[in-house]
Amino acid sequence: MVNLLQSYGSWVFLPERIEAFYFDDKTQSFQLIGNQTFNQDKNVNTPFCTPSVIEFKKGIKTDKIKLTLYPLKQIPDWHAGHGQDSWIFIDEIKIY
Repeated sequence: MVNLLQSYGSWVFLPERIEAFYFDDKTQSFQLIGNQTFNQDKNVNTPFCTPSVIEFKKGIKTDKIKLTLYPLKQIPDWHAGHGQDSWIFIDEIKIY
């Protein structure tokens, strides 16, 4: 679970997507285990935090997890900062 902030007035947007990987001891490499994609809702004006649960496709046993967050390529055209880079804010990551 990743807790994310969305605050358009501060140019803080949800990421385009998050990918979760686990370390596979057999292959000695990180393997994709789950992902989450996000849509930007221009009708939400109030800042909020949202938990994003990335469900794994199967049960795993590992001691290494890697998360990759992909920010927006550009702030959308409907925003005052359109064309600029956006921020991603995370305040906690929980692994169950």
